[in-house]
Amino acid sequence: MTQQQIRVRPEVYLTGLLRQNIQDPNPNRQAGINWIYPDYPLIYELSKNINNFPRISVTRMTNSTVSDLGIDTTDSIDTISLLINIWCIKKQLLPVRNGTFNLVYQDGTLIYPIPEVPISVVKRVVSAGHTFKQDSDFILVDYDEDGLYDSIMWIGNTPAHGATFLLEVEQRLSNEDLAEYLAQEVHVYLRENWRQELPKKFLWNYRKASQNTLEDLSGKVIRTELRIDLEGVNIGD
Repeated sequence: MTQQQIRVRPEVYLTGLLRQNIQDPNPNRQAGINWIYPDYPLIYELSKNINNFPRISVTRMTNSTVSDLGIDTTDSIDTISLLINIWCIKKQLLPVRNGTFNLVYQDGTLIYPIPEVPISVVKRVVSAGHTFKQDSDFILVDYDEDGLYDSIMWIGNTPAHGATFLLEVEQRLSNEDLAEYLAQEVHVYLRENWRQELPKKFLWNYRKASQNTLEDLSGKVIRTELRIDLEGVNIGD
């Protein structure tokens, strides 16, 4: 990457990074259609088709000079603020995370907490070639009472004592939960990777300045607004 690439529209460069590294949760979007853009979308038009969502926009808010690098150079240390909006349409439920776990059944133990993944859908429970059925063999329960399914409870047929059973689950999110999840995915990627993705000579610092979740189109669209600040040499040019 050259200095000229950094100096021309950082929002465009970051859009490219996000397109390559943030997974689109919408399996129904037309193949080859981008969902991350360096501009502010026409949300009213997009809202006519649910599969236009989610949508991420990266736009420039402000840039300012922090200080000059010296008397004999025109280069300066600049700060640029970018606004990353994650747009989600209401009632669109999308898969965001899958988990597969091997658990061991013990006689007398009916509830089995699932590691890591809050459960939205159980895709499969199998032991010794037998597939167990939800609502007749097992049910989902909120074991820690935090409002999310996190365990299964056996209520009918069970695996044999000491047998391993395979559990496949999927987490699905919608509305502000989906928007905030994607905002966190963007933030974590940038926080963990900006040093490798952008040359230290030109970009010195990444910072999450703020995050807010709002409603647009009379509540039809949920938007999580992530503001980030970048500091480096001539990055506002």
